[in-house]
Amino acid sequence: MATAWTNPRRSTTIEIRHNVDIHSVANTQDEGHEMESKPAKNQSTFVTVLAWVFIVLFGFGTFMSIAQNVMLSFMPVMQVPDDAGFMLKNFRLFFLLPLIVSALFLASSIGLLKRREWARKTIIGLLSLGVLYSAGSLLFIWFFGFGAPLSPPPGASAAAQQSMQEMNSFFLGMKITVTLFALAFSAVMIWIVKKLVQPETCEEFST
Repeated sequence: MATAWTNPRRSTTIEIRHNVDIHSVANTQDEGHEMESKPAKNQSTFVTVLAWVFIVLFGFGTFMSIAQNVMLSFMPVMQVPDDAGFMLKNFRLFFLLPLIVSALFLASSIGLLKRREWARKTIIGLLSLGVLYSAGSLLFIWFFGFGAPLSPPPGASAAAQQSMQEMNSFFLGMKITVTLFALAFSAVMIWIVKKLVQPETCEEFST
């Protein structure tokens, strides 16, 4: 009668390999669960809404600036006298600059929506320049633009003096209106910059 014989060394090896395979599968499953349960970067509503608002505004602004520059390219070149001011000599540049700024804002806004760090820094820089531009514009308006009130010539009639007073009141109203708008826009830009530099906002962005 034949008896069954098993090699104890071979059986032990098979059991060890089986246990190793089980542990490997278990570790792989645990790592998969950890990756699934690991939360993704939190994307705030503020950044998303801001990016879309800028995309709409500066997308339209870029389109309008392109249309203006295209129409300007078909205009005949005007002969400008040598003693003309800088604005008259370089008036095409004043149409090109808004196009560059709008296109830069549009590209940065798309990057902002994708949470790119370069876009966040670019938006902060552009808004900071906008605040400085508003401050410079107010200084120019109040001290170098409409600053000095008009005065009637000597011997002017009462009607002329009344007309001058009305014009001074009109210019004063314009300066106050422009100042209020500039201060309001500057306050909004400063608030946006302040939100974009907060640590919880910076954590959303990648390089």
